[in-house]
Amino acid sequence: MVVRIRRLREDDLIDSELFGILVLIGKSESFGSAKSQQHYLYGDSETFGNSKKKWRKNYMNNKFTVINSTDEDKLKEMNRINRIAKLNEIWGRQYYTALEKSCTERKGKIKDLPQDELAKIGFAGIKYICSMRDVTRENRRLGIDQGRTLTEEQVRFTVIDGIFTILGCLTLRNFVTTFPIEKYYDGTKWEEKDYFYTMEVLSKMDWDKPIGRDELSELLWDYMNADLRHAYVEFTTAMSAIYRARTGKGIAETWLDDMGIPTYSVDRETGIMKNNQTGDIMKPKKVSHIQIVK
Repeated sequence: MVVRIRRLREDDLIDSELFGILVLIGKSESFGSAKSQQHYLYGDSETFGNSKKKWRKNYMNNKFTVINSTDEDKLKEMNRINRIAKLNEIWGRQYYTALEKSCTERKGKIKDLPQDELAKIGFAGIKYICSMRDVTRENRRLGIDQGRTLTEEQVRFTVIDGIFTILGCLTLRNFVTTFPIEKYYDGTKWEEKDYFYTMEVLSKMDWDKPIGRDELSELLWDYMNADLRHAYVEFTTAMSAIYRARTGKGIAETWLDDMGIPTYSVDRETGIMKNNQTGDIMKPKKVSHIQIVK
């Protein structure tokens, strides 16, 4: 069975009012706006308490363990967590403010916006997605991540797709200016993509023509930029989660099955591995690094 997940296209965005729907979806609690994400990070009545003061107290007592730690160490860690949440709030506000302003002040298709406005919205949107990723990662590290529902994954997919649609309206020249290529040059040595590989791909494209939404997806596979890479990972994981909810398997698992490559489930407590195709159970042998010398 083939399940198709429809993406937005530039022609779907008939006017600014329609594109404004993305703003409303993005601000919904389903996606996990800056406030709702900080709700987890700072804690609620069931986790740490309603106030940041209670959160700090409980965090220091229960969630921070360092050998020979000092109050200064705990304060630094707490400030680091606060900074992650604050950046998420700032980038979220920047993205939605820029998007709402463009949608309310202008009429017509989003692709008709000036290139500088598109670049500002797209840049803030990518930073927002990356900061959301950082918040989620900290929630998991602290053991307070509640996961995402199917509705949340669907909205996350739609919002990120909207950001990519905006980036697809940029010319390649402005795209490269907004998201500089990483200055990494040793790809040939280690047989991996680098600055030169990306430039070779870009040399075959028209630098003064809008990239296009579908072409952007192809480009992101070869474009060396950490923020774009992280945002695309968020996009594909949301897509895979939706696919899993509909079929019972993620995109990667489905591909492996189609290719005849076995997959395994691992019980982290016992170390027992189960072959998902045959049902065979294996228990890895423990390797001892201690040898008896006679």
